[in-house]
Amino acid sequence: VSYDRDLYECTDMAARIKSTTGKPAAWLPSEYFGGQPLAVNVVRTGPGSNDPGVNMSGAYEGFSRAMEGVRDPASDGYQYYVPNVYSQSEGFSTWLYVQNSSNQCTSVELWLREHDQCLSPSICRISKLSPGETRALDVAAECGLANGFEGSATLRASQPLGIVADNVGRDVMLTSRGVPADIDYGVDYNGPEPYFSVGSYINYGPLIYREYQGWDTKVWVQNLSSVYAAKVKVYFLDASGDIITVITDWVCPRGSQAFYLPVISGLPGNYVGSVRVESQEWWSPGDPTVDSPRIVSVAELRKYEGPARTEVLEGIAYNLFGEDEAYDWQTGEVESWGVRRIAIPSLNNRANGTTTEVAIQNVVPSPGFTDFAMYFYDQNGLIDYVCEKLNEKQVEYIPINTWGFIAPNFEGSAVISATYWTHAGTNLTGKSVGLAAVAVERVGTVLSQDIPGDESSGVQGIPIHKPFRFLREFEPPSCPGQPTEF
Repeated sequence: VSYDRDLYECTDMAARIKSTTGKPAAWLPSEYFGGQPLAVNVVRTGPGSNDPGVNMSGAYEGFSRAMEGVRDPASDGYQYYVPNVYSQSEGFSTWLYVQNSSNQCTSVELWLREHDQCLSPSICRISKLSPGETRALDVAAECGLANGFEGSATLRASQPLGIVADNVGRDVMLTSRGVPADIDYGVDYNGPEPYFSVGSYINYGPLIYREYQGWDTKVWVQNLSSVYAAKVKVYFLDASGDIITVITDWVCPRGSQAFYLPVISGLPGNYVGSVRVESQEWWSPGDPTVDSPRIVSVAELRKYEGPARTEVLEGIAYNLFGEDEAYDWQTGEVESWGVRRIAIPSLNNRANGTTTEVAIQNVVPSPGFTDFAMYFYDQNGLIDYVCEKLNEKQVEYIPINTWGFIAPNFEGSAVISATYWTHAGTNLTGKSVGLAAVAVERVGTVLSQDIPGDESSGVQGIPIHKPFRFLREFEPPSCPGQPTEF
């Protein structure tokens, strides 16, 4: 009886909404009566590629519908980019995991471009991919790439795909996601905005391990334009937001380029920082100004045995955040002000051998501070929270195992939520806010206690764009003396 009653109420609601919106009732259940949104992390651990006696690990975010992209209305297909592809370069080769997420078969073409080589890509293909099927593709072997290849891949299909890239070296794995391509036919076709884009003009990386302790950072930047080259400027910043170094270079249309912060010292210390990638307008005499092409980026953090860089000991890779996932550079956004809440789906303190570290960055450039609360959940609900403060562009790095109030063997999740901020902005309140975070999962050990193998993996914190509600009618507890702005 209850099921029939609920079904009748939903059907009646669908009919009433249809009468005012004109949308078919079949469209409504997924939008109006679906379940709650989920944030998903996948952390994989397995035997090393050379030595099965040690472990290597990688992590990535679960794919939402937006990450699948949309069908191009002109070409009637789907297109995706992978910025970082290797073929026995620096000891790494790429495996692509390609899933057909539709209910129809598709073939997949891969267009492979070496960095700094703007023309004549190599092409290989997956001849058939069944609905729901995932194909593991050894790019170097199956696409006939020469040793030493470094570049990017463009994937074309007639159905939506999910793509994960594993760059595997000697007992080290760097995992990141493929991203959907831009669809932008210009002002006459689209209006002022692109038909579809996940790219942006600014990319944020909340975490780099600085040049100390044998770590270096390599940022891959892919140009989403197939027409214009991109002039890209990369800022490497320390934990306080001050500049370490700045690099500017060109990126081919639909190509990618790597930017390095190399190993320069083996000094001790837990030094972290951040990276910001900017696509800039450019001009040459006698030509019109070229608007900034949109870009996507992937950060690779590698730990070497020393400045000679002969052997990689461990590594982390993650996709950088676009402006819609963090903050609209550089004065905020009128509609959303920037991201104020971030989900960390997996937070552990030695639970199942895994310990989490979280890097949180205040990405706002204007002077001021942002107060935020970090809420901790176990499987049964909220258990505690901690208040923090970050000035503009600052990064805080939190090894969870050093926080004594998080019990050993804790396994849960977290939500990072801004509670008060003072940065100037262009919205109605005159203030703006923007947070970004990366979680590092360390398997079998904790920070500063190295073990053989690649024990670390990194994954984006998931931006939450909707209001945060707790126990339905109540807001979550907030920091003392600070009005919560939800």
